[in-house]
Amino acid sequence: MKKLLFLITLMPAILVLIVSLARASNQETRSNSVTIAASKDNTLYEDDEGTLSNGSGEHFFTGKASGRVNDGAIRRGLIAFESLAAIPPGSLILNAELILHMSRGTSGTQPVTLHKIQSNWGEGASDAPGQEGGGTSAMLEDATWLHSFFADKFWQTPGGDFSATSSASTMVGSVGSYIWSGSGVTNDVRGWFDNPDNNFGWILVNESSNKTSKRFDSRENGTAEFRPKLMVTYVPPEQVERLFLPTILKD
Repeated sequence: MKKLLFLITLMPAILVLIVSLARASNQETRSNSVTIAASKDNTLYEDDEGTLSNGSGEHFFTGKASGRVNDGAIRRGLIAFESLAAIPPGSLILNAELILHMSRGTSGTQPVTLHKIQSNWGEGASDAPGQEGGGTSAMLEDATWLHSFFADKFWQTPGGDFSATSSASTMVGSVGSYIWSGSGVTNDVRGWFDNPDNNFGWILVNESSNKTSKRFDSRENGTAEFRPKLMVTYVPPEQVERLFLPTILKD
């Protein structure tokens, strides 16, 4: 059993080994997929006072604002999928994809990068009016530009605490759905699956130039199909054991 647990931690090598074992034994490796809904989302609005948020709004934002009010001010979107309970313990995660619907944007196609957040944050009751791009007064437990939880818990760095390394990047242009995928996203989800206490989600960043604002639909959006989704493909524990146990016992 100790050998089995050790092998499960070696994810990249295991993916190659699964294919090899399946071919050698002439057996099909069966995987399952699950779609997980976001547990919280919010927008960090660049604001020296740290008083703006949009925890319960129908949208969240990335990029630099355009317009006569707050022109060039940064917005960063926060999103988390805190419960991975739909994936059985002992499963092997093969792939993960984040799917978001962009419903309004400026300045054509822009890269939107995904970064792993390094500390916890909140989604309060704030709900911005109109198109929501300007935010509204932060409510208790909201994340703001200065606060991880309004009004007495702060980010170490204004604008959020997140990894400098991008987990994925996607070019976002016209209205529609977009996917962030690849080894970075998959490795983030694997890490959260193994260590749930470190699951603080992602921040979306789009600040390559001025007037890059993109509006994404949040988990509170009135159109269910536009709400954020995390799609995870995994090998269930019984399949993992079937593939690896003969090799372990042989050793």
